[in-house]
Amino acid sequence: MKVGKKGSIKGIIFDFDGTLVDSMPLWQEIDRLFLAERGIEVPQGLGAIIAGFSFTETARYFKKTFALKESVEEIKAQWKAMSQSLYPLHVKLKPGCREVLEVLTRAGFSMAIGSSNNKEVIRELLKREGLLSYFLSVKTSCDVGRGKPYPDLFLSLAREMQIVPGEICIVDDIIEGIRAGKRAGMKTVAVYDAGYGKRKLLEKEADRYIISLYELPPWLGAGPFTP
Repeated sequence: MKVGKKGSIKGIIFDFDGTLVDSMPLWQEIDRLFLAERGIEVPQGLGAIIAGFSFTETARYFKKTFALKESVEEIKAQWKAMSQSLYPLHVKLKPGCREVLEVLTRAGFSMAIGSSNNKEVIRELLKREGLLSYFLSVKTSCDVGRGKPYPDLFLSLAREMQIVPGEICIVDDIIEGIRAGKRAGMKTVAVYDAGYGKRKLLEKEADRYIISLYELPPWLGAGPFTP
């Protein structure tokens, strides 16, 4: 299935971690360091459990599951501080990110970010890379209360973008994001991330599965595009 700009898609909502930036290994390391400071080993399957959770939902889960004495806000503050110090050193844009955003902007697509990360962390990286101006809005699941696979975040962004859900495409690297997009009535593109192992499920449920961001503009009818 191919979607052309002249057909139906006017807006694109990107996930952030694992979609535009290669950061998932860093978050796994943050989880490890955070728990290690408290003498706790990362339990098997933790990543799968919290995938799609908002920043706040994840902090609540950690507090309850690991019986942490810190408040939810204190946990979030520590994660934010850790990520702000580590992102500049370890997180890079995914191949094609900058070029693809430029091509899609020139083609007339409105773009936004809908993420489970901390908004300040996202905005700081985008500013540093000179990419913030490409996006009409940056929102996180904390802005709407529920994370993916609930559609709340994407529907909220659709209202802000003033585009009907059926004319929006979601680009995400995890199944929770794809399901949230489907529930919102939007088209969905799943993008490969080396740290995520559910490729067959993504291929089955997304309207399109891509290995590289370079594949996105042609599928959206933004013309032939090669790196």
